[in-house]
Amino acid sequence: MIRLKGTITAQSPIAVSYMDMDAALPRTPHGEVLLYGGTFRGPLRKAAYKAVRAKLAVFRGVAERGVFSLEQAYMLAEGVDTTREIENESSDAIDPKGEHELRRLNPLLNLFGRWRLPSRLSVDGMRAPEDSVMIVGKGVRHDMFVREPEEIEFLSDEQAQRLVRQLTSERNTQIEIDGINEAIKRLKREIATTEDTHKRQQISEQIAEHQNQIKALKKQREGAEESTKHPLAGFEAIAPGTELSHRMTLISGGDIELGLLLHALCTLARTPYLGGHRGVGCGQFSADWSVEEWPVGELAPHEIGRVAFDDTGMDVQGARLKQAMDTFDNALGEFDFTVATLAQARKRMAAEVA
Repeated sequence: MIRLKGTITAQSPIAVSYMDMDAALPRTPHGEVLLYGGTFRGPLRKAAYKAVRAKLAVFRGVAERGVFSLEQAYMLAEGVDTTREIENESSDAIDPKGEHELRRLNPLLNLFGRWRLPSRLSVDGMRAPEDSVMIVGKGVRHDMFVREPEEIEFLSDEQAQRLVRQLTSERNTQIEIDGINEAIKRLKREIATTEDTHKRQQISEQIAEHQNQIKALKKQREGAEESTKHPLAGFEAIAPGTELSHRMTLISGGDIELGLLLHALCTLARTPYLGGHRGVGCGQFSADWSVEEWPVGELAPHEIGRVAFDDTGMDVQGARLKQAMDTFDNALGEFDFTVATLAQARKRMAAEVA
């Protein structure tokens, strides 16, 4: 077993959208904020795919374009089977030889897995103290022509008249919408204080009717349905400078799997971003991991190297780590990253025997 243990440091706010979290970040019962393991694993897998594609192009003396088909790209980078061939694999079939061959031929799938092929790499979540969370992106979006009226000089007379009609329509409908929203707030307060089922149903129907009125008003207004000028609620993010604890475990495998993982990290280091809202400067991080190996028969792990990167570059320390990267590179011609199913692996075995 090989484990990478260390920290990921937010160089800018890190914001991640999780389903049903309403722009908030998950918390643990121990007073920590948590970014799920998939938040790191997804970009890492795509980086592994890009690293393999680039290395194969150099190995074959061709351009990267066309190295993989669309179906192969989805399988390698996301583990998604768009061919539906894997769906046809019998769930009752036991084929250890076929699986072993598949893993040998395609170390990327061996490392990251796919449906019915468990991953050999465990990627933990990233944890930090709860007080490292801040609100980012809060503010108000303004209409450019209201904020800078002189901009209207660069419109034609016809377009300027259209702008005036659009702003007037937006203002008038917004007045009506604000009134309806106040009515909705009153109804929501009322429904929160009544236990009468019939009355609650009536209030819910009134709220739905008001919401439909708002939708109709927005559709009737000139220009965009949503007002150009509106408040921005903001979203939770990990504050810059925060260190998040993190670890990854290579559950099984050897130098080939370790080498591929290190190459993936080198590729990720060039575009080190997690989560979204990159347009407002979110997501950039640096990282530093100690790499430990726990050999069979020994009582404790020992350090075999260190991996770190920031905006100045990538640093890989340790002869064993560099050896693993070389081992992967030297074995590149033995792999077939297009093999994704047990049937394809068995076919390759039969061809080699013949």
